[in-house]
Amino acid sequence: MLETRLPNDRAVFCPNPLEVPIIFEQITSYSRHGFDVKEGDTIFDVGANIGLFSLTACDWGRRSVKIFAFEPIPATFRALKANAERHQLREFVPLQYAVSRQRGEETFTYYPLAMAMSTAHPYDVDSDNVLKRGFRNILPQLPRFLRWIERLPPRPQAVTLRLLLKIILHGRRVACRTISLSDAIREHGIDQVDLIKIDVEKAEFEVLQGIDPPDWKKVQKIVIEVHDIEGRLNAVVDVLRSHGLQDVVCQQEPEMKEFGVFTVFARRRTGS
Repeated sequence: MLETRLPNDRAVFCPNPLEVPIIFEQITSYSRHGFDVKEGDTIFDVGANIGLFSLTACDWGRRSVKIFAFEPIPATFRALKANAERHQLREFVPLQYAVSRQRGEETFTYYPLAMAMSTAHPYDVDSDNVLKRGFRNILPQLPRFLRWIERLPPRPQAVTLRLLLKIILHGRRVACRTISLSDAIREHGIDQVDLIKIDVEKAEFEVLQGIDPPDWKKVQKIVIEVHDIEGRLNAVVDVLRSHGLQDVVCQQEPEMKEFGVFTVFARRRTGS
């Protein structure tokens, strides 16, 4: 594992330091729309990666929160556990599982140079959508010895970045155990989940399908990254509302419009 520092000067372990600032920036949006974390809350961090959301949630809850962090990729899971130990998260339960419809096993594609994009639904590195998103992430992070790429004319720059992106998105297949959220709720005897954060690279609908009807009443708030593929955004919103979650807000950052990625916030009103 390597080590880097966040913008708030906190030191963390990670497989890839170049990617950490992008992940950290995304987490700041999760606190919008009144999605505060209180002392004593129980939180599910689904797609925990190296634990940046878990660390931030502990800060929001004055470190008096219980977090169940799900991360299936072995290298990333090691960094997650190391960060929890380094920062002395007291009630932290790391779970080396991918969250899906049911318990089992699934093959993931792990991208060592783009760990946050690791997924059970591999990316097509030749698609324009993936290339554009990759370009947006790559250019600001180029190390000094590659800064010459920024000075290239548009066409040679695009060709060079395309080759670089294919190197970065050279994935490795890894078998991962899966679990449903209802499995986790039962196994750990959880009466209420105050917040579920879901960021699972195109598998978000499978995560929601793994919550049994009786367990939906235990869920108070959800913030979820949704890839709007074949009407998935509307399907996710319908599922949330059908299970009593209200005040649904769909937010899209300007830079995510061309990629069809939204952040969806939903909460259960008191007594509903």
